Amino acid sequence: NKGRVFDHLDFAMLVHPSNKTEIFKLSLALIEVELEFIGKSAHASASPEKGINALECAIQTFNLVNSFRARFGPYTRINGIIREGGTAPNIIPERAKVEFWVRDLSLKKAKQYAKMVLGAGKSSASAIGARLQAKINFDSAYAPFLPNRSAGKLFGEILEKLGVEIEQGDEKAELGSTDVGNLSWKVPALHPTLAISSYPPHSKGFALDCAKKESFEKMKKAILAMAMLGYYVMTDSSLRRKMKAELRSAQKKNDYSWA
Repeated sequence: NKGRVFDHLDFAMLVHPSNKTEIFKLSLALIEVELEFIGKSAHASASPEKGINALECAIQTFNLVNSFRARFGPYTRINGIIREGGTAPNIIPERAKVEFWVRDLSLKKAKQYAKMVLGAGKSSASAIGARLQAKINFDSAYAPFLPNRSAGKLFGEILEKLGVEIEQGDEKAELGSTDVGNLSWKVPALHPTLAISSYPPHSKGFALDCAKKESFEKMKKAILAMAMLGYYVMTDSSLRRKMKAELRSAQKKNDYSWA
């Protein structure tokens, strides 16, 4: 059944290559907001008064969103781009498309801020007389990641036995977003990182290091550790009960938040 693929799993896990080995790393909820402003084209020099500048709506929306930032907490992120903003400088743009990504440790707050971005778009369109076609993609939103501490403790012990040094830092530092967050609220899940490079992920140096033999050897240890943890999950019923009890406790709170 659609949406029920993972319902009967005992455990889900993903190891992310990185520049630091950390067992627990949180992630931010993410909601996408799409805004399309529709104005009216005109010659920008000969008859600008006949046009309705859709690009101005986009720019004013960014200005309004920036004015909100004083209200945001330390883990709120709102980033946007203008995907379409006109065809030539001498033509008043009749169409502008904007995309924002709204993130927070709390899914509830992310939804609240996404609605604020939508409100900024409505205000900008209304002020200049343009139309707005907007969409908040709640259905494809990412939930913040819920690490299973019971599984993570055991995985850390396995890594240490394999000679892998753990450098656990602040779980809320340098956060991204992932759909593993959604999965972590359905089944016990773990998403540790494994150091294979001294360069930060998604950098050129990191990409080059990924092709090195020593990086492959480090990943082999991660694969072995995952297999060992999987064995324990499958054979130890008390561990499974503990992992699932931990998840049920978090689900009862049901706010998807550590903020």
